[in-house]
Amino acid sequence: WPVVSLKSRIERATGLRVVMDNVANACALSEVWFGDSTGARDFVVVAISEGIGTGVFVNGAIARGQRGMAGEFGHVQMREGGPLCNCGNHGCWETLASSRAAVRIYQEISGQSRPISFSQLLKLAREQNQAAEQTLARVALELGRGMGMIAAALAPSEIIVVGEITRVWDRVGSVAETAMRQNALAKTTPIRTAV
Repeated sequence: WPVVSLKSRIERATGLRVVMDNVANACALSEVWFGDSTGARDFVVVAISEGIGTGVFVNGAIARGQRGMAGEFGHVQMREGGPLCNCGNHGCWETLASSRAAVRIYQEISGQSRPISFSQLLKLAREQNQAAEQTLARVALELGRGMGMIAAALAPSEIIVVGEITRVWDRVGSVAETAMRQNALAKTTPIRTAV
């Protein structure tokens, strides 16, 4: 839906002023208002879905940056010559660790060309499908490497992971955390999933 159209429709329907934001920033604000980050002044929300978004909460406010582009860590190149990203670059973090990346990796590992959803992939992993488990391990590794970059760059008090992948965090969280801790500047940054 076009954001401007949606914004004006909600305003007309409710009679209230409406502010639209991206999912990662909205999740960061949700953590401030309703989550376990009460009183935290510096944290990062990593929202994993079709892409990867990050909501950066610093000094008690959402970091916006020029043209609202702060926190686009999903478009930082992590692998030279990697898969083509929607932004036009190759090897961006989201091409390696998003839900869309996981589905692509599963198809590569399994040799299946039949499309599946990320939810189906998670179900296969819970059923101990070997290709699905290998896929999630690879995604978790890349997720952890990216979070290591964030921890080193921003030194947040914590990193909070949101998205469907949290449904299998008991399987992938330790892999992601181990990969993150490989970065010398990310050894003490706590990681948790949203409540």
